[in-house]
Amino acid sequence: MKKKYSFLAAVFMSGSIFVSAENLKTKEAELAFIKGDIKAKCAAVEKCAAYGDYSLNLKAFDFLIENRAVLETDDDAVQLLKTSVETLNENSNSEEISNRLCDIFKYFNSDEVKILTLNKLAFFSSSNSVSLINSYISEMIGKNVPLSDVGRSAIKSLKGNGNNTTFRLIFIADVLNVWPQDRELLSEVWGPLANDCEKEIIHVFSTVDMERKLDMIYLLKKNPDVSRKILGEIAENALSLATYNIEDSSVIPSYQIKMQLEAVKIIAESQWTRSARQVTDFFSIVRSEYEHGYISDEDFAMAIADIAKVASSETSVVLSQYLDFLNKKMENREPPVQTVILAVINALGGLGDKTAFDYLLYVTYLDYPEEVIAAAKNALSKLKW
Repeated sequence: MKKKYSFLAAVFMSGSIFVSAENLKTKEAELAFIKGDIKAKCAAVEKCAAYGDYSLNLKAFDFLIENRAVLETDDDAVQLLKTSVETLNENSNSEEISNRLCDIFKYFNSDEVKILTLNKLAFFSSSNSVSLINSYISEMIGKNVPLSDVGRSAIKSLKGNGNNTTFRLIFIADVLNVWPQDRELLSEVWGPLANDCEKEIIHVFSTVDMERKLDMIYLLKKNPDVSRKILGEIAENALSLATYNIEDSSVIPSYQIKMQLEAVKIIAESQWTRSARQVTDFFSIVRSEYEHGYISDEDFAMAIADIAKVASSETSVVLSQYLDFLNKKMENREPPVQTVILAVINALGGLGDKTAFDYLLYVTYLDYPEEVIAAAKNALSKLKW
């Protein structure tokens, strides 16, 4: 039993000796920092940081900030600054360290120092640092200047750390194509923030012009971090705006039609059934645009397929009536475009509503190509009774 206690005592004593030795070394490093020149301070910071004690890093920051007017261009002082930043362990987040890094970013003009500081702020993020970097990005956007290496580092530092203001700034910069060469970086930063910023997205969408709205839809759709809910909300909004008062327009801009078709596609892909009635009502508009030559056979056929994917109770009726129209054209020896009639037939088969029975059956009696007749027979077999 005595041996056991002796062993535990030895372990405890060795631990105490180790802690005391470590404390002694950090005290020695602190003394060297206080008494030594800048090179000695640099070595002291490294030694102390190696033990996970960053008190000298903070002292070095204070020393450099206080004497920045004299030391900013001194090579040794710059090395002390770089050492004090680089030796910070990224797993030891501290608001005090974050605030000092913010001061370094504000007070030192060297691009190298700013980039080094921003890279570290990505791990020592705080509300203060996010606010500071947001302001810096806002200033760059306001001045409409090309994105520098410092600017890229600022944006990267906010990845995973940003807030609603971050999202709004970077998303708007992307929508407005402020930095066309860096759109991938912008998307990587605003994407993870998007799902907590639905109000901001809707606000931006409501304020930009129609062409920008289309660009915005493409950006949201392309970003893998954006939820189907947000896509559905925006697509629903877009379809309403792109079809409002369209019957009074003598000319429909191509981007407006593209926005209609893209909105319907997103609603279909997102299974945004809340817009089912709206999408069914859209059929009369897209049909008119097709008949006036605004959209191609392929786009019209795709729109029909998308409309059927989020069907309302009226969808089968609307498409059946259109098939009746196409059959009558066939009777009058005006064969409809095969791509279009196949889209209608396949959509009705997918819906499975018996409302379509008579119209599908009549297809098999007319002189349609064999592929169309086969599609009608297949659709008939899918109807639910």
